[in-house]
Amino acid sequence: MSAQRRQAARRDATAAAPPGAAPSPRPVAPSPRPASPRPAAPSPRPVAPSPRPAAPSARPAAPGPGGDRGKVAPVTGRVDARLGGVRRVYQDSMAEIRKVNWPDRETTKNLTLVVIGVAAVLGVLLGGIDFVLRLLFEALP
Repeated sequence: MSAQRRQAARRDATAAAPPGAAPSPRPVAPSPRPASPRPAAPSPRPVAPSPRPAAPSARPAAPGPGGDRGKVAPVTGRVDARLGGVRRVYQDSMAEIRKVNWPDRETTKNLTLVVIGVAAVLGVLLGGIDFVLRLLFEALP
């Protein structure tokens, strides 16, 4: 939900509050746009945060006497989590690349010629300035 829609929802919720209700903890600035003709949305109930799951221990528990000595603890959970993150980044990147409005061949050719032309003109200009300044500094005693 965008920030503007959240602000509008808060504004609608405070406008629909009953007369005896406590005021909002933060004053909301009036919107520069006119009020919408839609009826105000009911105030959402506050949601209690869900309890945070216990983090898995980074180090496995020590084995008992004569137990699992020399065995390596499995790390598949961490590897799967890391690969899942990489997979998610790849999928998000591909989704963004599909949204790009790629130029056609003619536009690409024209813009490439413009870039090459500007680079050549600037190169000649800076080379000329460098040449003139070098002549001036060599002429000084």
